[in-house]
Amino acid sequence: MSMRASLLLLLYVLAATRVGAEDPKPSALSRDARRVEKAQRAIDDLLVGTNTLHFVSRGGKMLGMDSDSKILLTTNQVVEVVEYGYAIRTYTGEYAIDTKGVISLKLKGYRSTWPQMALWLSEGSYYLYPISGRSGFTIGDRAGASETPGMKPFWPFKLVGHDSTPTTVQQECEVGSAPG
Repeated sequence: MSMRASLLLLLYVLAATRVGAEDPKPSALSRDARRVEKAQRAIDDLLVGTNTLHFVSRGGKMLGMDSDSKILLTTNQVVEVVEYGYAIRTYTGEYAIDTKGVISLKLKGYRSTWPQMALWLSEGSYYLYPISGRSGFTIGDRAGASETPGMKPFWPFKLVGHDSTPTTVQQECEVGSAPG
């Protein structure tokens, strides 16, 4: 194969990989789901009259298991990620939204990098989903988590409520039962 043909093949593979990885449609959402391109404006609008937006893992259902998580976004670009495990662990930090609508979190003490996310709208509800399309479990300090067959995937995180004073998210979201 000539050098030119090899280069063209490489460019084609890289372009195909990049297109597929940038904006995969979350399979957990409905067919009408669309990515919110002006995520900063949408988040700002959702925060009007409130202090905090609550996004809950597994499509908004707290299962009462050690794999539950929530993301709290506030009016001043502060974020909290709460992991439920043997004990509740909270990571605080900042979030930023770039001009393409990519949401990035910088969390103090989190032992890995939280995936970049996009805001999606599906059937009137807002969801956070990783740009990479990876729907696997994200771990901070947890050694692992219990998952059972039939559980909804860890992603997406669904907007389940907001408040003007901090409260517990369990009062605002639908609590499901663990399959089994």
